[in-house]
Amino acid sequence: MRGAGGLVVLGGAVALPGAADAADGRRIFGWERFGGFVGPGTDPLAAPRLAVYSDGLGVADATRSMWLSGRVKAEIQHRAVDVLSHPANLRRRRGAPVIVDAPQTRFTTGRSTGVVDALEEYRGHHAYPKPLYDLLDAAAALREQVLNNGKLFRPAAVRLVVVRLDEPDHDEPPSVVVKPWPVGVTIPPIDDNGRTGQADVRGAAARRVMAAMTGTWQVFRTRRGTVLQAARRYLLPDE
Repeated sequence: MRGAGGLVVLGGAVALPGAADAADGRRIFGWERFGGFVGPGTDPLAAPRLAVYSDGLGVADATRSMWLSGRVKAEIQHRAVDVLSHPANLRRRRGAPVIVDAPQTRFTTGRSTGVVDALEEYRGHHAYPKPLYDLLDAAAALREQVLNNGKLFRPAAVRLVVVRLDEPDHDEPPSVVVKPWPVGVTIPPIDDNGRTGQADVRGAAARRVMAAMTGTWQVFRTRRGTVLQAARRYLLPDE
């Protein structure tokens, strides 16, 4: 339904055009999924599935955002605080099967953090207590609401991730398009492992990255001849 001033009210959340990039609150709830058997550079690009801030901003996947009502904001925070305050909720049931290289799930409330292995993968085995799965369901429902009803989240702030690739064999036909590294974009420093690198950039530098690169992996060659795979994602207000 539509409220005063043209606000779109959707089940306790408000889609406020043009304002969702300007949060000034602290994060009071977060839901992340990371790790597992993934390739280099994957985790730095994995945005929190849901982040809720004290001023009411909700951001899903760092792609969509909307303002949440005080009731909705309080419900997810209080549920998470209650679940994480009981350590037994984070213990896997004895006898549950072992899932190798499974991703981890992290819930945060601003005051506490809970990390568990393979939460979603273990669901069919009832490996964790019901309150933890109820929290997962509540977070997933709120994330879907933000993704379906929120506005595009497009701050002038991005994380640029690069992965150094081996030089292709010149006798083999090219399988991907290799572009020149974009002019005006600083190459992130490569980590000590000599393979990956990342940099968080803001303002004009971020806009240059956004103009030159998509959110999916692309392959570039630097002026020194190094072949890099690169991608970027938007940064959350507190990143």
